Amino acid sequence: MKKLFIVISALLVFGLISQVRAEQSPQTATGTRYQDNQVFTIAYNNSGAEIQSNSIVILDTTATLGTTLGAYITTATSADSPYVFGITDETILTAESGRVCIRGPHQVYDLDATHAAGALLATSATAGRTTTYSAADGTAGGVLGQVIGTPGGLGPNYAWVWVDPQVHR
Repeated sequence: MKKLFIVISALLVFGLISQVRAEQSPQTATGTRYQDNQVFTIAYNNSGAEIQSNSIVILDTTATLGTTLGAYITTATSADSPYVFGITDETILTAESGRVCIRGPHQVYDLDATHAAGALLATSATAGRTTTYSAADGTAGGVLGQVIGTPGGLGPNYAWVWVDPQVHR
């Protein structure tokens, strides 16, 4: 009887525990640091080459449906790719996984040395670099996000962007 009670108690306890998920713990957020608003994911570099930090990446649509599709990233050499995914937070070696910012403020390597606040950035013809979004209405194109600030300490070709990948049509 005692063993039955222990088994039933364990089932009730573990059956009632629910998993809690949060993007940012309120205990660590200060409201004064830009890092409080960044959201990251881990993705696998399937590009065949190293991807530098602060580079724009897209989803690798050659990945296998149901297993790796949505987990693999690569770079693009076409403007306004609708598969825009985020910005690498670190250099990701070939066939390795690394952090990618998928929402919030982050620096990105842009082709332009001047960055107008509010400009929409997207993939460019140069792998890993952004440029001003140029697709016409009615044409599918991907937008990485909006420029929110001028270059930081990384140099003139870097812009602060609010990462919020979207497909525009």
